[in-house]
Amino acid sequence: GGNQKLAQKNQGNLFFDFVCWFSLFGFLFFRGGEFDLLPPGTYHAMDRDTASSLLVLIVEGDASAVADWLERASEGGEGRATLASLLNACVYEEVRAPCQEEDVPGYSGFTALALAVHLRRRAIVSLLLPDVAAPTSNSSSSRKAKGGAKKSATLSDNTRRAIAMALDPNAACSDGRTPLMVAVTRGDMDTLSALLLHPRIRLDAVDRSHHRTAFHWAVHAQQWAGLFLLATSALKAP
Repeated sequence: GGNQKLAQKNQGNLFFDFVCWFSLFGFLFFRGGEFDLLPPGTYHAMDRDTASSLLVLIVEGDASAVADWLERASEGGEGRATLASLLNACVYEEVRAPCQEEDVPGYSGFTALALAVHLRRRAIVSLLLPDVAAPTSNSSSSRKAKGGAKKSATLSDNTRRAIAMALDPNAACSDGRTPLMVAVTRGDMDTLSALLLHPRIRLDAVDRSHHRTAFHWAVHAQQWAGLFLLATSALKAP
C-alpha cells in the first residue's frame, strides 16, 4: 500500500514538472515573436523608450519640446530607429505625463499623430503635418526658456521635409482607428480639415474593431459637419 501511494505521488510530481516545463517553453517561444505578432507599424523593443517619450511630450502639450524631439530624431544615425518607425509606432503601454495625478488614467494604443488629434494639441498636429495648412491652434505653441524669453515651436526645413516623407497620416491606433477617424469622432473640424488636405490621406480606411470608415464614425458620433467635410473631400478626389 505504501509503495503504491509513493508511485502515485511520483507520477503526480512528474506530471506537474511536465506542465511547468511545457508552459515555460510556450511562454519563451511566443515571447520571442511578440513584436512580430503585433499589428504593422508597431515598434520593436529597441524603440520602446524613444517612441514613448514622444507621446509623453504630446500628453504634456509642450509643442516646443516636441519640436526639439523631432529635430533630434530626424538627425538619425547608425543603429538608431528610423524617424518613420518612431512617428508611426503604435505605443501599447500606458503613457502618462510626469505631473499627471495617479488616479487619472493614461493613454495607450495611440500613434503620435492620433494622440495629438485626440488631445486637441493643434500646435503639435501642425508640427507633424508640415506639408499641409496648420489647424488653428487652441493652445500656446511656445514655452519660456531661460531668462523668461519664449521659445517658439519651429522646425528646420530639413526636419520638415524628413517628417513629410516619414509620417504616415493613416497609421492606425491599436483598435485600427486612423487620425482621421479620431478627429471626426472628437468633432475637431479644424484638424479634420487639415488632415483632409494631406496628399496621402485615405478616406476608405477601415478600423479593425468595428470595420467602420471615417464616414461611419461621423454618423456614429453624430458629427454632421465632419460628415459634410468628408463628403466634400471625397467628391473632390480624382
